[in-house]
Amino acid sequence: MTKKLNRRSFISYGAATLVTSLLLKACADSPSSTILTENPSNDSIDNSKTFKIAIALPGVITDGGWNQSGYEGVKKAAEILNGEMIYVENIAQPDQVETLSDFARKNYDLVVGHGGQFDAAIQQVASQFPDTFFLGVNGNIAGKNYASVTTNYFQMGYLAGVIAGLMTKNNKVAYLTGLSFKGTNLQGQAFELGAKSVNSSVEVVISYTGDFN
Repeated sequence: MTKKLNRRSFISYGAATLVTSLLLKACADSPSSTILTENPSNDSIDNSKTFKIAIALPGVITDGGWNQSGYEGVKKAAEILNGEMIYVENIAQPDQVETLSDFARKNYDLVVGHGGQFDAAIQQVASQFPDTFFLGVNGNIAGKNYASVTTNYFQMGYLAGVIAGLMTKNNKVAYLTGLSFKGTNLQGQAFELGAKSVNSSVEVVISYTGDFN
């Protein structure tokens, strides 16, 4: 069945695709919430037509890893689209729904939740704001005005486990991550399988710290 898209939806889907590709590229290359806004080219933007992108991050953009790569991917997308972006750091799970809702109320066209832990919040908020498109990174959701993009957790975890199992000198290895959700759980399981595939005597410890900072 062919789905008809209006101009706003078409642009939102296109921007989501662009952001997705840039987030994947950025991720591959690399206590209170802080809210900052960036507009890369004020002189050339027609405010009546500016495409607005927002991203909610579980950590800080200077972590040199997950959060920084997400920020840089969205920033690059905003530059290419000659658009406006806003980002919010250190969003804990209890604050996700209100943060995403606030972006939508402020008429951001595309709202990104950077992490699988945003899945439930995105699904809850999306139905209330049908004119906003929501994108979850490393999630597992899809709907009328929301979608997700994810990496292959199993392959990443399994390969890391194989390497750890071959390198360990005391037959003890660990998988350390921030929060427990589908992606990190799957990666941890794959890590253990990978390690034990090359070292049947290895002891695997899986630990969650409670945040990604």
